[in-house]
Amino acid sequence: LAKNGIIMEPLGFNYYDRYANTLVFYNELYNTDRLKEDFLIHYAVYDPADTLLKAPILERYKRKKSGVVVPILMKMDISTLPSGRYIFACEMWKLDKTILSTKKIPFLRTNPVRDLKMAVESEVISNGAFIDSLDFEELDYALRALIPRLSGIDRETANFLLEDKKPKYMRYFLYDYWSRVAPSDPAGTFHQYLDIAKAVDKLYYSGFRKGFETDRGYIFLKYG
Repeated sequence: LAKNGIIMEPLGFNYYDRYANTLVFYNELYNTDRLKEDFLIHYAVYDPADTLLKAPILERYKRKKSGVVVPILMKMDISTLPSGRYIFACEMWKLDKTILSTKKIPFLRTNPVRDLKMAVESEVISNGAFIDSLDFEELDYALRALIPRLSGIDRETANFLLEDKKPKYMRYFLYDYWSRVAPSDPAGTFHQYLDIAKAVDKLYYSGFRKGFETDRGYIFLKYG
């Protein structure tokens, strides 16, 4: 797509995963020369429930000169935006902040790593002794053994944690997962699963990877 000398590749879906940390947008304004003065572009992210666009979560301003055609190409850092549904709005304001036009569009953001970090900072882990005693090697092993059982955001988060190698977040992820899967006995269920994973690891052990990372081991843990 080429507009005003700018070659662009539009995003196919209104979806930003954890790797997409910049929201780039393009718009055009026409006949603003009738204003006889500069104007403001206000662009912001809102909660979908904020239908009146009164409480922006993220917002930016840019002063522009009026003209017959004014192309707008800007970007916004959304790396701190947690997972969820949002509204992106671009508004044209007079210098006194009178709104002249508004264009808005919904989008979906998944940012599991940010979600995890926010949870770790805000939540106190109770009854988490079953993961408190694990050292880094044990956390890494438990997380790798869990991969076959994970899907979606959980799997994406676990893969990131294995690369990031921060025990604090690995520990919280394991605690949170097993508390969701077996709320009545997360510790017992965790240890039962780990015993099975160790047996699978031993049975299908390869010189190149853990036994549960082989095709047969993976299938066994995933489907039983």
